[in-house]
Amino acid sequence: ALMAKIEERKALKVSSCEKLLETRGINLEDTDTLIYMGDEEALDRYTVERLLGRAKKLRFVVVVSSLGTRRSDLFPFTVMNAFSGVLDKKRDVELGIEELSKEEGFSCTIIRVGKIAKKAGMDAVKMQYGDEMTEEVAPVSAAEAVLQSLMLQPAALNTSFSIISTAGKPPTQSDWDDEFLRLEGPELWREPLGTVSAAACRDWVKSSWSQKWVKSGSGLTTPVEIRETATGVQLVFVPAKSSYVSFKEEKKREKAREKGDEDDKDKSDKGPPRDMEGGIEISVEERPFPRIRAMRCNMAEETVIKETSEKIMMSSLKKDVQGWIKSQ
Repeated sequence: ALMAKIEERKALKVSSCEKLLETRGINLEDTDTLIYMGDEEALDRYTVERLLGRAKKLRFVVVVSSLGTRRSDLFPFTVMNAFSGVLDKKRDVELGIEELSKEEGFSCTIIRVGKIAKKAGMDAVKMQYGDEMTEEVAPVSAAEAVLQSLMLQPAALNTSFSIISTAGKPPTQSDWDDEFLRLEGPELWREPLGTVSAAACRDWVKSSWSQKWVKSGSGLTTPVEIRETATGVQLVFVPAKSSYVSFKEEKKREKAREKGDEDDKDKSDKGPPRDMEGGIEISVEERPFPRIRAMRCNMAEETVIKETSEKIMMSSLKKDVQGWIKSQ
């Protein structure tokens, strides 16, 4: 299905399409993109990394992996993983490519799919960030997701997502764009508003719903501040700063003062930038239809997700939106 899609697009030049262990005579030195297509057997991490090392001009790697690589201890994936550890092996390959991507500077995308199967009427798709869902996916949909990631979707760079087939018509390019939008943030939730005005919902989010989170007794373990946007608000985490300084840190600062570079005392500190502590953005949109979306915002690579506060706000948002819609 992937090769048929590539030929249909006529926008990619394929230099080879071989089994992983049959690449000894293939010239990879000028290859800038590699696509690894796994099957029921796991790819070998050592072999994958060795092949990556041969591609000296590498810019992009796409891995088609399996649903459950990050959930191998949960049913039903425990059954698949029980005897051969296939999901753990595939996760090992994912981690190896992600680590090399950071070290060598190429981009990577991990696409997780379930059982490849074609069923009548199941031509639409649904995507989610990370390792989610359990359903099957049509071969043509999986192949198109690879090409979308390669050619048309910047949001797919350096991330991972899951894709399944759902009831409906084959997705248009606008549909694909909207599904890949879920990777920005990433998205945590979306809900159609039906006949309710998006402008009215936006006003409610800004003037009422968001305000309760900056009041005492909000229940959040990490406080937030409100930043208005054109389509809604951002609830940005602002962790309380501790005045405690350890003995080790105090000695480090003392040495910095002696050297005259006290201002550089935090340069070696690990963690996200001080203004990138994470948060949740609520966006109320008119297009492609009236809806509300929630996604993470203000994130850096080192940002620690505030799971408790995020869960509290998302649970409240889902419940309160339904209540507000019914009241209109």
